[in-house]
Amino acid sequence: MVGSSGQGALVVFFTPRATRELLMAVTWWRKNRLEAPRLLDDEVDRALRRIAVFPRSAPLVRGRDTRRVVLRRSRYLLFYRVRPRLGRIEVISVLHARPG
Repeated sequence: MVGSSGQGALVVFFTPRATRELLMAVTWWRKNRLEAPRLLDDEVDRALRRIAVFPRSAPLVRGRDTRRVVLRRSRYLLFYRVRPRLGRIEVISVLHARPG
Protein backbone atom coordinates (compact mmCIF):
# COMPACT_ATOMS: atom_id res chain seq x y z
CA MET A 1 0.00 0.00 0.00
CA VAL A 2 1.46 3.29 -1.04
CA GLY A 3 -0.64 6.14 0.17
CA SER A 4 -3.28 5.89 2.81
CA SER A 5 -6.85 6.69 3.54
CA GLY A 6 -8.21 8.81 6.28
CA GLN A 7 -7.65 12.32 7.46
CA GLY A 8 -4.29 12.95 9.11
CA ALA A 9 -2.92 9.60 8.01
CA LEU A 10 0.70 9.25 6.99
CA VAL A 11 1.70 7.82 3.64
CA VAL A 12 3.00 4.26 3.86
CA PHE A 13 6.10 3.61 1.76
CA PHE A 14 7.79 0.23 1.22
CA THR A 15 11.55 -0.02 0.82
CA PRO A 16 12.69 -2.23 -2.07
CA ARG A 17 13.67 -4.94 0.42
CA ALA A 18 10.27 -4.88 2.12
CA THR A 19 8.55 -4.97 -1.26
CA ARG A 20 10.50 -8.08 -2.27
CA GLU A 21 9.84 -9.78 1.07
CA LEU A 22 6.12 -9.03 0.94
CA LEU A 23 5.76 -10.24 -2.64
CA MET A 24 7.58 -13.48 -1.80
CA ALA A 25 5.43 -14.00 1.31
CA VAL A 26 2.14 -13.32 -0.49
CA THR A 27 3.11 -15.57 -3.39
CA TRP A 28 4.02 -18.40 -1.02
CA TRP A 29 0.90 -17.87 1.08
CA ARG A 30 -1.52 -17.96 -1.84
CA LYS A 31 0.09 -21.12 -3.22
CA ASN A 32 0.33 -23.01 0.08
CA ARG A 33 -2.62 -21.81 2.16
CA LEU A 34 -5.54 -22.70 -0.06
CA GLU A 35 -8.03 -22.65 2.82
CA ALA A 36 -7.37 -18.92 3.37
CA PRO A 37 -5.44 -17.56 0.39
CA ARG A 38 -6.15 -13.87 1.19
CA LEU A 39 -5.48 -14.00 4.93
CA LEU A 40 -1.99 -12.51 4.67
CA ASP A 41 -3.17 -9.78 2.28
CA ASP A 42 -5.98 -8.86 4.66
CA GLU A 43 -3.76 -8.80 7.74
CA VAL A 44 -1.16 -6.64 6.02
CA ASP A 45 -3.83 -4.26 4.76
CA ARG A 46 -5.38 -3.87 8.23
CA ALA A 47 -1.95 -3.30 9.79
CA LEU A 48 -1.01 -0.66 7.21
CA ARG A 49 -4.28 1.21 7.68
CA ARG A 50 -3.77 1.18 11.45
CA ILE A 51 -0.16 2.39 11.44
CA ALA A 52 -0.94 5.08 8.85
CA VAL A 53 -3.37 6.64 11.34
CA PHE A 54 -1.69 5.54 14.59
CA PRO A 55 2.01 5.33 13.66
CA ARG A 56 3.25 4.80 17.20
CA SER A 57 0.72 2.08 18.09
CA ALA A 58 3.19 -0.78 17.61
CA PRO A 59 5.99 -1.36 20.13
CA LEU A 60 9.55 -0.28 19.47
CA VAL A 61 12.16 -2.94 18.80
CA ARG A 62 14.66 -2.70 21.65
CA GLY A 63 17.54 -0.32 20.95
CA ARG A 64 16.19 0.86 17.58
CA ASP A 65 13.90 3.43 16.05
CA THR A 66 11.99 0.57 14.42
CA ARG A 67 8.54 -0.66 15.36
CA ARG A 68 7.11 -4.16 14.94
CA VAL A 69 3.58 -5.25 14.09
CA VAL A 70 2.72 -8.89 14.74
CA LEU A 71 0.31 -10.35 12.20
CA ARG A 72 -1.04 -12.99 14.54
CA ARG A 73 -3.00 -15.27 12.24
CA SER A 74 -0.34 -15.53 9.54
CA ARG A 75 2.58 -15.28 11.97
CA TYR A 76 4.36 -12.61 9.97
CA LEU A 77 6.12 -9.57 11.36
CA LEU A 78 6.05 -6.15 9.75
CA PHE A 79 8.88 -3.77 10.70
CA TYR A 80 8.61 -0.04 10.05
CA ARG A 81 9.98 3.38 10.94
CA VAL A 82 7.99 6.54 11.48
CA ARG A 83 9.37 9.49 9.49
CA PRO A 84 7.26 12.46 10.66
CA ARG A 85 9.39 15.08 8.91
CA LEU A 86 8.82 13.27 5.63
CA GLY A 87 5.16 12.69 6.47
CA ARG A 88 5.46 8.98 5.95
CA ILE A 89 5.99 5.54 7.37
CA GLU A 90 8.71 3.35 5.87
CA VAL A 91 8.05 -0.38 5.95
CA ILE A 92 11.55 -1.85 6.03
CA SER A 93 10.93 -5.60 6.36
CA VAL A 94 8.24 -8.28 6.27
CA LEU A 95 9.35 -11.58 7.77
CA HIS A 96 7.80 -14.79 9.02
CA ALA A 97 8.08 -15.10 12.80
CA ARG A 98 9.56 -18.59 12.37
CA PRO A 99 11.95 -18.45 9.42
CA GLY A 100 13.19 -21.71 8.13
